[in-house]
Amino acid sequence: MNYQELAKKIIEQLGGEKNITHVTHCATRLRFTLKNESFVDDTKVKKIQGVMGVRRQSGQYQVIIGPDVNNVYVELVKHVNVKDISNEPSEEKQKIGARILDIISGSFGPIIPVITMAGMIKALLALIITFMPWLKATSTYMVINTIADATYYFLPIMLAYTAATKFKTNPFYAMAIAGVLLHPNFASLKAAGNTTFTFFHISGRLVTYSSSVIPILLSVWFLSYIEKFAEKVSPEFLKYFMKPVVTVIITAPVALIVLGPIGSFLGDYLVIILQLISSNFGWLAVGILGALMPWIIMTGMHQSLRPINLQMMVNPGYDVLILPAMLSANIAQAGAAMAVSFKSKNKEMKKLARTTGSTALLGITEPAMYGVNLKLKRPMIGVMIGGGTAGLYAGIMGVKAIALATAGLLALPIFLSETFLHAIITVVISFVTAFVATWILGFKEETEDETTEELVTEKPILKSEKSQTIASPMNGEVVSIKTVKDDTFAQETIGKGIAIIPDEGKVMSPVNGTVTALFPSKHAIGLKSDEGAEILIHIGLDTVKLDGKHFESLVKQDDVVKIGDPLINFDLKEIKEAGYDVITPILITNYSEFLDIIGEEGKKVVKGDKIITIL
Repeated sequence: MNYQELAKKIIEQLGGEKNITHVTHCATRLRFTLKNESFVDDTKVKKIQGVMGVRRQSGQYQVIIGPDVNNVYVELVKHVNVKDISNEPSEEKQKIGARILDIISGSFGPIIPVITMAGMIKALLALIITFMPWLKATSTYMVINTIADATYYFLPIMLAYTAATKFKTNPFYAMAIAGVLLHPNFASLKAAGNTTFTFFHISGRLVTYSSSVIPILLSVWFLSYIEKFAEKVSPEFLKYFMKPVVTVIITAPVALIVLGPIGSFLGDYLVIILQLISSNFGWLAVGILGALMPWIIMTGMHQSLRPINLQMMVNPGYDVLILPAMLSANIAQAGAAMAVSFKSKNKEMKKLARTTGSTALLGITEPAMYGVNLKLKRPMIGVMIGGGTAGLYAGIMGVKAIALATAGLLALPIFLSETFLHAIITVVISFVTAFVATWILGFKEETEDETTEELVTEKPILKSEKSQTIASPMNGEVVSIKTVKDDTFAQETIGKGIAIIPDEGKVMSPVNGTVTALFPSKHAIGLKSDEGAEILIHIGLDTVKLDGKHFESLVKQDDVVKIGDPLINFDLKEIKEAGYDVITPILITNYSEFLDIIGEEGKKVVKGDKIITIL
């Protein structure tokens, strides 16, 4: 795989580097925050060789690469200045649930490898002690165990840094607050039998914050507001000294007295609730989670389970719910993909299924899920059957994880307890059940001839034998695209064309063709003419923020339209009064397939007048 070429193609399809405000990655996905997602055609991104799939989730545009994601990321950041832009605010407003999920995902994503490292070391150490119990009394054991424990003990400091980047506050202030929570002075007070301390006659509860999650997330959230306050009240000539002092001297006591204990209380009661569920409905809960885990992963909700995992490792010290369910679901992905590799008649699919099925056995499931099972649809039913069946068994037998890692064959030592044999049986049940279910259900796939034909038709063709004309979709004044106050349009990053300053809020079809994209916010629509031109009509600038308000769509995706058919109505007056520029770019996005795009600028037009000629 040419990682450099893949990175360049991804950037190009996402609207260029100026449309990317932030990028990070997890084990299998590149996670982008874009200025405007409406520029992006999911189909074109999916067709890039090396891309397994895409997801739009929680304000992120996620490109699924697989195990090679880090190599692609390294090449990608050479072209996108992540350091300079990572703190820019996203232009899309997030709902509170999506925002919380985004914070959890963004805070845990960068530290997952080190948490996995610690979990694997603890699991392997437990395996070694099983056969060499005398080692536990040696300093060698103490050193290795400390290497693993250090990650968990100082987890709040790592979370402080990553959470600060999500809350857009100074990460070193955040780490200082985490250091206060973990300071040995408070640990010594608690070890001496004290339960409280006082600060200016205000009593605070002593809490152990090592390995905790919620207290530091709440504290960094509060810090982000105090830093803004300190910025305002600090005189310019004293700001260098005064701002950090004001920020930390206010945040630290509030974290110790209010937010830390609240976070600890929430974490403790969350574990109590999970223990009640596990005690009374554990077998059923693990089965349901095992069946639904693929869909939980697809929505990104699995990120919200990580704090729960960590809390359970601290108290009660093991997990009988989430990791057993993940083990069941992950191995089921492998079983279904392997069934496809044996049954498929398409050589490319056989190879892909075999490769991704192998990585799924190790716990990296997205390539198998998006590249094979979800693509062929029915294998996902097999995955749910396998994951659910194995999950029920794991729940009934009380399969227990004693450390954190990505659930798969390599991480089986994390289940090393009195139920280890049942963990192995869970793996067998999951794989075999998913394999057999997928084999029986079957699947519909493209033949190699169909795949070849699709690849041939995707190649750019110069359609220069006959010119095409694009009619005006609205009444107004035609202006140069370079006058648009948005570089993504003005620099023709995503297409060539013109812009119209509309006189009324009606958009009609400029061609005979098909609706290829209609964005949920209704501010933009994509069309493909019968002659092959791909057209984007983008009503106004930044109007995606209106989230559909003042817009009414009159068609849906895949509708066939004729020139003059109404597409969208919008309230021109209300949008203007809301402070938005209503200039409307009209672009030919596949301009590279043609000899030239000629716009008719500097004139008033009515619906149906010629505005673009394509050669």
